[in-house]
Amino acid sequence: MKRISKMLLATTMALLMVFEVSAQEQTARRAYKPAPYMFIGVQGGTTRTFTHRDLDRKWTPMGAISLGAYFTPWLGTRVQAKAWKWDEDFLDTDGTYETKQYGGDLDLLLNITGMIFPHRNNLLNVVLIGGVGMEYSKFSASPTSHPFPLNMRGNRWTRNARLGGQLDLSLHRMFGIQLEGGYDLMHDHVSNFKHEKWWPYLMAGLNFKFGHKKAFKTTPMTTPVVQETTDNFTAEVAPAQPLVEEKKPEPKIEPKPEPKPEPKPEPKPVVAKIPEKQTDNVFFTIGRYIVGSEQLKVVEQIAQWAKEHPTATIQLTGYADRGTGNERVNQAISERRAASVKDALVKRGISASRITTDAKGDTVQPFNENDRNRAVVAVSEEK
Repeated sequence: MKRISKMLLATTMALLMVFEVSAQEQTARRAYKPAPYMFIGVQGGTTRTFTHRDLDRKWTPMGAISLGAYFTPWLGTRVQAKAWKWDEDFLDTDGTYETKQYGGDLDLLLNITGMIFPHRNNLLNVVLIGGVGMEYSKFSASPTSHPFPLNMRGNRWTRNARLGGQLDLSLHRMFGIQLEGGYDLMHDHVSNFKHEKWWPYLMAGLNFKFGHKKAFKTTPMTTPVVQETTDNFTAEVAPAQPLVEEKKPEPKIEPKPEPKPEPKPEPKPVVAKIPEKQTDNVFFTIGRYIVGSEQLKVVEQIAQWAKEHPTATIQLTGYADRGTGNERVNQAISERRAASVKDALVKRGISASRITTDAKGDTVQPFNENDRNRAVVAVSEEK
């Protein structure tokens, strides 16, 4: 049994590594969150009965129906109803006996894969299971030759506990395949001497998931285009002189010529002030969103310019390189990078109301070099 458990664990870890590497290569983002959601499961398999007598130890069929929910990507719970039939047909010459078991369990589900990769819709999930429950044993066909006749105990309720594990393969956001195995700590309902035994079980089944929430998608912000305009002014035109009727010159008195008016200076055209604007880039290392010590100089430069231009606003846009990770992870880290630069500016005396943030993930690559796209582009513009 120990060798089988070790082989099962090794196979599980190998499958997990294969499916996770495959998931990192996917660039299309799914349109739903990994949690919370609810599920209904139907399973069938077998359980091994263990009592103090070799006669009673055998593999018997088992079935279960589950209803549960995951509240976070790694924590969930379920209520399971299960049943199996346990019988023997070679008790000397006195016939057979038969036991029908009905039970219910309340289980806690710990998704190890969801704990390691909480922001993904993982293809393969490794889940640890622990729980408690009750069992109802219904006895029939009790032969008198059995060393411990079942009718001495009668139909009754007993307690049980559970430890196990599960492989959950998500074929679709609404359907999955499950392989579950573990141990049920069962009260021995045949022997009057040994009271509790660990019974192993193994089941496979289908899982129907529902109630997923839609994933949050950021709306790309468009930068307004400021059109520079210059008002045109026309010079004032001197009014035309009124027409004077021509008079006959008097022979003796000649009129003095009127002085010509001095030309008035043309007004200078007024040019609208062009708002000042600057762009700065804050770069990050792979997988990081905290501003490094080398890049703090750039943050201080942005803060100094903002203090010199009190009416200016700052637009911070976070990016991630397309060469690593996947779209979901890159979207999340670009959001954190933009928020980190904003916090650094606020600590340097810039009001948060003057700063807006956006995140493009790896959907937009502002630089030709892949590694330079791990950045936050800061556009500071005077209004």
